[in-house]
Amino acid sequence: MLRREVYNYIGVWLIMARIEIRKDCLERLLKRTQRMANINGKMIPQVKGTMLYIGNGEVRTFNIVRDGTSSISSFCAEILNNEEATIPVADISLLLGALTKHASGLITLSHADDKLRIQSDKKQTTLQSSETAQAFSHTKKTIAEWCEDSKMRYEHTIEQNPNGYTLKNGDVVPEAFKITIDADHLCSAISSGSMNGQKVENYSFFTKEQSSFNCLMLSVGADGKGKTETRLHTNAEGTLEPATIAGGLDNVLRTVNGEVILSFFDLTPHGGGMSLRLSFEGGCVFQRESVHAAN
Repeated sequence: MLRREVYNYIGVWLIMARIEIRKDCLERLLKRTQRMANINGKMIPQVKGTMLYIGNGEVRTFNIVRDGTSSISSFCAEILNNEEATIPVADISLLLGALTKHASGLITLSHADDKLRIQSDKKQTTLQSSETAQAFSHTKKTIAEWCEDSKMRYEHTIEQNPNGYTLKNGDVVPEAFKITIDADHLCSAISSGSMNGQKVENYSFFTKEQSSFNCLMLSVGADGKGKTETRLHTNAEGTLEPATIAGGLDNVLRTVNGEVILSFFDLTPHGGGMSLRLSFEGGCVFQRESVHAAN
């Protein structure tokens, strides 16, 4: 259940945003949004804090990653009501840590007076959390400003045209290659790069002819400790030149059950290389090709 309550706190009337959600659903949403990624050998969250946008029976996040250019995503989870509200989560890691001490099942998450409260059957935890918190240490933007920018960009580039990528000038780049595969199969293929102590940072998608079939392949790892090619799909339609992708998508895939849709867009003329949109029930991630991420 979600509702906004008005109450008196030392003579000041405050509005409290409140939702009821399954603990596992909230944890899944937060982990997807945070998206841990291996960057130069260290696991670093792509998103530090976020705004929870509540409405239409769901809670949703919108986030451009920390470098401001290489990726944008939106994820959602079901709740029990559809009143509109927003809840700031200043530090996703701290909220996930607090949730581990609460029992499974329904929890109440509320926010007022710059405090985030988690209420389960027998416990209540309070965390400081303000929408004016810094989005990242390298920017002056608050999480409210960063997420609102992210929301506007996501709605413009991704959401308004499900079969294309919309540029700033309104032109639409169509899909160059599209395929649907099993999320576990893709996650397993990426995880192959971790053999013999390797750190999975990026991996390449490409098509290759095998036994008269055009197959979608994934290559990950280095020859020194083990480079692995996995056949993701047999008899793929169309061809795909090698596209190197990074950004911790494997950690998103670990939270996904069922199928994922891979859509590739040739944004080379616009500085984005052969970029990937990964879509599944409950979320979507757009990732620029890693060698072009700085453009």
